[in-house]
Amino acid sequence: MTAFRSTHMLFLIFLACCGTSSGQEADQQQIELSRFFPPGTTEIEFLDVSMSDRGIELATKFATETDGAWLQEYVAKVAKPGQPLPYHSNFSLTEDEYEEFLTESMQRVVKPTGDKWECLIKIANNIVSFEPVGHSSPRLSSIRFKIDSNEGKASGEYLGKGKWRANDGARSAIGPWRGYLWQKEVGEVSDIATGGDFQLCKLDILHLVGTDYAFMSHKFVERQGGEKPVSQEFMLRFKNPALSKLP
Repeated sequence: MTAFRSTHMLFLIFLACCGTSSGQEADQQQIELSRFFPPGTTEIEFLDVSMSDRGIELATKFATETDGAWLQEYVAKVAKPGQPLPYHSNFSLTEDEYEEFLTESMQRVVKPTGDKWECLIKIANNIVSFEPVGHSSPRLSSIRFKIDSNEGKASGEYLGKGKWRANDGARSAIGPWRGYLWQKEVGEVSDIATGGDFQLCKLDILHLVGTDYAFMSHKFVERQGGEKPVSQEFMLRFKNPALSKLP
């Protein structure tokens, strides 16, 4: 599996500069959680976020040439969830380049990595679990969905009940979707920049509207004791023909 690994600076850039907004809400009929999962062995396909060469060029320049200590202080002072950082002359990019960087960031797409595994999706006692066949993945194996109450658990964290949301495709790297999102957050994003402790555990199970694919992602970010933040993430999809028949 390809885990998401970022430097401290790039993590701050994409979390604080590009925002975390999921785009416009769409009016989509709610689907029972149980209908996302085909029981038995199925093929899961891992995905990753892709950015243009120009976007990578600008992100690298920003990350390596902007003063890191100053940027941390700037993020702590002005960052607002879901909004880009206001431009500052201390950025290593010109104002036009920064606008281009933000545009490129919003145009990221999700593509297959080429990694495909067989995975046993077990549904027993109203609990959905995932067991890779021939592979070991503690984070994937840690995921649990309780289909009678919409509760979720991942990476040892209880996430409570999932919230139903939908997106019409605006600012979405995966196109239009509908599904459930679970999230537990301890601390504020700005705590990362100021050296404070922070933890984010996020889990999604979505229907990619207009397809027979279910999309699942899990992100775990943690900073403890002033250390650099540790970030691990994976995204995958699997087919469930029943999804294409839903209204």
